[in-house]
Amino acid sequence: MIIQKLIFQELSDMASDSFHNKFNLITSNNVNSAGKSTYCRLIFYALGYTIPSTEGINFNRVNTTAYIENNSQKYIVKRSFKFLDVQHEGGSWSKTYILPDEHISFISYIFGVDNLRIAGNLLGLMYIDQEKGWTLLNRGKVIGNNRFSIDELVSALKNIDCEELFKEREAIESEIDKYQALLNMNSIKEEYYENNNNLEVITLGEDIKKKIASIQLEIQNIKQNIDEINKVIKQDKSFFEYIEAMSLYVKTAEGLVKVSKDNIENSCNIEYLKAEKSVLMNQLSRLEREKAKLIREYKVVINGTNLFGENITIDTEKRINSALSSIDVDVEAIKVLLNKAKKEREGIKAQIRTRIRWNNEYISQIYKLFFEYARKLNVERFISDKIDYIFTDNLRGKTGALFQKLIIAYKVAVIKVVEQAINTKLFLVIDSPKAKELDDKNTRQMMEFLQRELSDNQVIIASIFSQKDFFVDFDKVITFKNRAIEHRQ
Repeated sequence: MIIQKLIFQELSDMASDSFHNKFNLITSNNVNSAGKSTYCRLIFYALGYTIPSTEGINFNRVNTTAYIENNSQKYIVKRSFKFLDVQHEGGSWSKTYILPDEHISFISYIFGVDNLRIAGNLLGLMYIDQEKGWTLLNRGKVIGNNRFSIDELVSALKNIDCEELFKEREAIESEIDKYQALLNMNSIKEEYYENNNNLEVITLGEDIKKKIASIQLEIQNIKQNIDEINKVIKQDKSFFEYIEAMSLYVKTAEGLVKVSKDNIENSCNIEYLKAEKSVLMNQLSRLEREKAKLIREYKVVINGTNLFGENITIDTEKRINSALSSIDVDVEAIKVLLNKAKKEREGIKAQIRTRIRWNNEYISQIYKLFFEYARKLNVERFISDKIDYIFTDNLRGKTGALFQKLIIAYKVAVIKVVEQAINTKLFLVIDSPKAKELDDKNTRQMMEFLQRELSDNQVIIASIFSQKDFFVDFDKVITFKNRAIEHRQ
């Protein structure tokens, strides 16, 4: 994936910047608050991500246009608030995605990735944020509510079905967050209304079963539609390959032109069908999540009661509402619930670890590259000799330049493995690599490493420092004067 050009417009202000397909620097030449971090965020906002705005600029009021290229396919992507319009450059098809619901479908299509878990973790590989990015190794928040998880990624690469376990983990982590928030409250003054006080368990159970049946019907219909699209794509692809193999030529005013899929009328229908398939895959994933949630609710309705002696009929939010029905929160009861939830989470995590680590070659591939790159950056002594170190939670004592270099080594290792699996090059945006504790020696070492190991990738580095402070030559330098969205010469 290469970003060729970006256009950002906010009212009468506009920025238009072209990028080199290799090493790029966005600099303000030692001037703070010139908009470099805002610009980094806008890059991904332009690609449909839900990204927090920065002070002084509301992203929802910015219209963006991105010219991108992936595997020789060129696209024009325009965003206006919740609408993402994608046009195949030179082609006759276009599609509008509604954000955020259809964003994963767009990412899946534009990167050519069918697995939505892989698509959902790409941001964590392509962006190192100024704040969160330099503390994120293998799992956590990338920016805003966008998360990265190496567990999800390697399971998806291997096509290991951990979907239900991931959903259970997400649900229990949400529950833990809410219990911990309750423990930080000294008093509860707001009155909560219970929606399920008068519901009979049997009635509620039947209602949930009806919802499950309805969703299952939708799932079957979508799967049928996906199968039909796959058949059409396969037939069209075979037809175009047959035509190309015949080496036919057509006589035109300009001379003889060889017939190919690129100049046959309506050949772009395949691209449209692929985009439509991505949307259906996203809908299918959402419905399966809803179905799994309803199944969990049904099991709880039939079998469970909580510590308050009430029937647990619903999801996490309603459990919390039940706890808040009294003005004075029962702290001890909440602690019991919290400890129970944490134990459940550990059990789920253990199941995930066991399932994804069995005979998974992607783990060893990532570790091998991680160790090799760490050695090149002189930080290999801080890495365990066990290949499952890529899942480590123990990051104590790793700070400053040491941790930055570990993060870079890890990031590039995972990028390399993922690229090979999905047959697509990823770009990398790094915000403020010298903002922490990176001295000149480590800066040079890191920049030379990136240029060498990502020589076939597009890299965009944003910093207040100028080119000479990085001790390498950049293929393109964009200089900011005052803000991210401004006219630049």
